[in-house]
Amino acid sequence: MESDELRIRELLIELKQSGDPALVSDLYDVVAPGVYRWARTQIADDQAVRRIVVNTFVALWSRSRRYDQMKPWTWVTLHALAALRSEQVAVTRSDRHLATTPSSA
Repeated sequence: MESDELRIRELLIELKQSGDPALVSDLYDVVAPGVYRWARTQIADDQAVRRIVVNTFVALWSRSRRYDQMKPWTWVTLHALAALRSEQVAVTRSDRHLATTPSSA
């Protein structure tokens, strides 16, 4: 686990410095399984979990220049939590829309 932590830190620093998109793929290989497992404990819908994983990596990529060398898993978890919240908001909006849409009989 400690070696993963070091590898994630290295990738985040390299990504911050170079902006090389190939590093996102490397980061994904190391981090995605953990993000997926965590998201699966939060939401039962597999498609929603996959969206959370994808949105986590979109955020990690788009905010890579802001990484300030905090603990790597903390950085990843902050983005995963934001993706989870966005997914929950989308589901809530969809549920409200369905509840207010008249059904056709």
